[in-house]
Amino acid sequence: MNETVRLIPAFINVLSVVLNLLNACFLTYVWYENRKTSYQGIYQKKEIQNYIEFSLGALLYVGPQTIMLISNVFELNLWMHRVQHIGIAVALISFIRLPKYIFSVENENSVLRNIMIGLIIATVPVMLTPWFILPVPVKLGSISQGTPGFLYIVVLAIHVTVFVTNFIKAMIYSVKKARSPERMAMKEKGFIFGSIVLLIFNIIAVLKLLNPGFLPLFDNSASSAGFTLFSFIITIMLTMRYGVTIKERSVKEQQLKKIRDHIEKEYEDILSTIVEILERDDQYTAGHSRRVMQISMGIARAMGLRAAVIDKIEITGILHDIGKLGVSKLVLNKPGRLTEDEFRQIKKHSELGFDIVSTYKPLFEIATYVKAHHEKLNGEGYPDHLTDAGIPEIAKIITVADIYDALSSKRPYREGLALDKCLQIMQDMANNHEIDRTILAKLEKIIPNLKIDD
Repeated sequence: MNETVRLIPAFINVLSVVLNLLNACFLTYVWYENRKTSYQGIYQKKEIQNYIEFSLGALLYVGPQTIMLISNVFELNLWMHRVQHIGIAVALISFIRLPKYIFSVENENSVLRNIMIGLIIATVPVMLTPWFILPVPVKLGSISQGTPGFLYIVVLAIHVTVFVTNFIKAMIYSVKKARSPERMAMKEKGFIFGSIVLLIFNIIAVLKLLNPGFLPLFDNSASSAGFTLFSFIITIMLTMRYGVTIKERSVKEQQLKKIRDHIEKEYEDILSTIVEILERDDQYTAGHSRRVMQISMGIARAMGLRAAVIDKIEITGILHDIGKLGVSKLVLNKPGRLTEDEFRQIKKHSELGFDIVSTYKPLFEIATYVKAHHEKLNGEGYPDHLTDAGIPEIAKIITVADIYDALSSKRPYREGLALDKCLQIMQDMANNHEIDRTILAKLEKIIPNLKIDD
């Protein structure tokens, strides 16, 4: 069916496939980097998505073209020819959106755009019917394809209308920009130049259909060359625009992280100092928060938790009782049994701690753990009466460490309890579904050998 494949058209189409595939991969990488970054103002995501769509549409055109150049199977070539037109439709749907993002057009003709998109989408099913391409062999250059059906010209006319309309709009925008005092941006220059190249090569393709002897070197590869050069121009343009910026973004991300970490460390140090001042006035609770922190971290390591979680536990441990700043010292240091009203005051320290820590937004998560460190699995804790599933794991760990240190430390009304007695009381609490049995088991494992620095 096919004539001998000429080297230059084959080379052009294979190169087109490779370049469009690389272009789509590059654009996808840029789009992915945009999604990851928290540093704003670098990428225009929708613009990049449109470039990806165009590159994929171009790939759907040049890929089948390459297959048709090397295939002798007429039925396969017939389907590849249909796929080509679907590729053109995909490319054009993205192409008509581009001026909005390229030229920052706020009041584009959305009605015309939607009509064109609707017409293109409507033609896709038609391309799969005999009305579009009849299954009768006809040679176009080196390629045997089906005979164009009566709707073939209509579809091509829609494609041409879309492209020419968009091209004219781009030229109008460029003329307006050239007359303004602002310099034309790189993306605008690249889009205009690429559109001109695409127009020229598609004109060559039409002329070759009318006169197969015209520019024989292209031999049915002119459109492929046009799509590929447009995509390649986009790649060059975006590389110049974003290539250095990706590195700059990475540097800025690192700088922002250092600044954020420094601010968080400063804030944590301030709160830690406040906690130490809070505990300094009471010999019985002095060092309690630091011990809870160390015990909690020991439990977390025994549980095999990640370093990032252990860091959160460290901060939560040191800050878990900071809400006691809002509780009367007379109540905190009372040697005897607390009254109901005094106990209500004590219970408020969890919520007060949340209010204090959450004032700095990066520590909001830590604040939720501070608030929950007196919750019980059976729902009898405070302040929110959370049950097992609703209590964060970090808060459960802090709870176990807090209870152990309270039992083992000297208080105004009793001496510190021995290790066995502490663990027995905590076992009873686990049996009563107040604390997590798994976390308690880790405490039992690590506490005999845990060195705690007061």
